[in-house]
Amino acid sequence: MSELDLYARYLDMGAKLSKSGDDLAAWVEDKVRQDMERNDRQIEREKQREEREERESQRQLKREERESQRQLGCRKLEMETQLKNIELESKHHVDTATPRQGYGTQKPKIPLLFDPSQVDLYLGRFERHATAFGWHESE
Repeated sequence: MSELDLYARYLDMGAKLSKSGDDLAAWVEDKVRQDMERNDRQIEREKQREEREERESQRQLKREERESQRQLGCRKLEMETQLKNIELESKHHVDTATPRQGYGTQKPKIPLLFDPSQVDLYLGRFERHATAFGWHESE
């Protein structure tokens, strides 16, 4: 409500209360001042509340960011640990009992040896297949 509206409202009220002259003017002036001060206090309280909410919101964002960074750091540490474990296992783990992935798990399709005079051809073909399948010579 504007200041002029307040004056008009209180002038009407003062007239109904049988106030007149300087008494009416002082009474109206006092009531308008009280309303304006009340309005100013309300605006100030709302401003302070908004500032508090903004500060709390900023604190919450910072807490969430710190938590996110902490979780990211933990996840990074876990992944680095897993990578180091995998590297260590691959360096120190030699298991010939388990077949390797890929071609090593398949059996080569080599024709059977029917003619004993062609053993050299058969062994050459077998060695080429073993190499293609990634077998070690020890296997």
